[in-house]
Amino acid sequence: MDPGRHTILLESQECPRNADVQEYRGMLYHAVYCGLELKQHPENISRNILTVTLSPTFLPGQKEVDPKRSFTVVSVEVELIAEIPDLQVRATAEQLFARIPELQRRNPTILGFGLIYIVIPVANQENIKHMVPWGPVDKAEIGPLGRLPVNPNWKNDMITCVRNGTPLGLLLKGK
Repeated sequence: MDPGRHTILLESQECPRNADVQEYRGMLYHAVYCGLELKQHPENISRNILTVTLSPTFLPGQKEVDPKRSFTVVSVEVELIAEIPDLQVRATAEQLFARIPELQRRNPTILGFGLIYIVIPVANQENIKHMVPWGPVDKAEIGPLGRLPVNPNWKNDMITCVRNGTPLGLLLKGK
């Protein structure tokens, strides 16, 4: 990633497929949970970020597009937030994390926010980038007795679910 580039949040007028992120939100949250190994290492929620690089499966201006199959996953990586070269991503993470002490005063079981950084390379243009926060995450959601199942094949399952247009597939496989 080029540190000189800046983050562009996907707005409905800029990208009519913003609903795609919403459609896959549950799967993305579960990928953060599994990828950051939050059940075993809850402290990773404030250190790591899940970076997902997507490739569009449609042509610009194409009218008939299945929203659930608009992208394929090029890569999924867990990275240290401090090592992300995009300064705006780090600033966004810091802004979210600055809210945690106040949230914890109201509810001491709050751990923080999981972060998903979506990158969509666009030929001859600036990459489209989008931050998706998950949270605030409560210890009850991810602890040893948490309700989320661990899926050791989360990465391959995520790639397959996006390719097949089955946004809940990853959640169902973990059960």
